[in-house]
Amino acid sequence: MEVTTNTALIWDGVWHFWNRQTKTEVPVTLPERWTVCPECDGEGKIGNPAFNGMSLSELDADDRDDFMDGYTSGRYDVTCGHCKGRTTVKGYDLSVLTPEQRAQYERDLDQHWSDFALQQAERRAEGYEC
Repeated sequence: MEVTTNTALIWDGVWHFWNRQTKTEVPVTLPERWTVCPECDGEGKIGNPAFNGMSLSELDADDRDDFMDGYTSGRYDVTCGHCKGRTTVKGYDLSVLTPEQRAQYERDLDQHWSDFALQQAERRAEGYEC
């Protein structure tokens, strides 16, 4: 069983498959399954995102060792925003897809993220924060 938590193409457990032979769209219901949270790997907490991209050179030299001790020990961890500390999230079982459907799903997902990246780049070029 392969469960995905990436629901960019799945709405309420349904993904729409374009059948090339019949030239019709076929709704495919994907069973819901609980799975380990992909953000925190089932820990229920993550390193504080406030420190993402931070450099130790930004800290006073006297504070670096104390900060690193706290950071590596989990002192600054926060509850995972994805699972809200539950450690698991709902996902959808992709193993019910036929090989043809799975290939189309992967192509659709690649196209979705490509389109999304292009939209974000356009927004940044227009001066919006993304």
